Amino acid sequence: MTNTSMILRTKKVLSKLVKRNSPFVDGAVIFGEAEDGLPMAWNLKRKDSPNIIIWDKLVGQGLKILKVIAEFIFRYQRNTQMEFIVLTVNPEEWGELNKYGMGMSGDTSCIGIIPFYSDLADKVLSGLARWSTETHKGTKHPVILLIDGMENLTKVDKSFKDHFRCILDIGRRKNVYVVGTVNRDNFSKVQDWLYGFQQEIYGQDAIDLFEIMIEKEIIYFVVPETELI
Repeated sequence: MTNTSMILRTKKVLSKLVKRNSPFVDGAVIFGEAEDGLPMAWNLKRKDSPNIIIWDKLVGQGLKILKVIAEFIFRYQRNTQMEFIVLTVNPEEWGELNKYGMGMSGDTSCIGIIPFYSDLADKVLSGLARWSTETHKGTKHPVILLIDGMENLTKVDKSFKDHFRCILDIGRRKNVYVVGTVNRDNFSKVQDWLYGFQQEIYGQDAIDLFEIMIEKEIIYFVVPETELI
């Protein structure tokens, strides 16, 4: 299949992809469509569910995947109590989420769109790290930390970095997961964090085209359009 024909497939909206492949397990998150038409899904109910890093080749590639994840959770996984947090230096790029409602009341999937260098970001990371280290009788519903631009971690203080490292180290045991984006040119800025990611997605020359290594095979996929994008 040529890159051009694969790019054309991005015209399939997320709702059609979901309808064609329903029902999904409660912990499933869709973020794309593989070359064979099947969804690229991430099952957070599995104990070996990965943290994911997305390497941008073109500006905005990883952001599209983060928005698809947010859209899918809002529209198709609200009843599972799955939640997510967005950490970004560009909160205005996420303004579309306001139509769904946001907050920490439990009535929404999105805890918040949080600026990177804010006091709130420190408090949220501290809370997630503390949850990950504490002993609890039950298991927390999945929380996904979506990091829009991991290279910004070079500018945060030591406490913030310590909390993030704790989340990478043991967060998955408590259903706290990380999906981060970074431009390939910024490899040196994030290499100290790469040990905490079990899966990588690589952007290609087309904005909607990606590849992923699964069991030593390269699988090409595209990110579906959503109402958010």
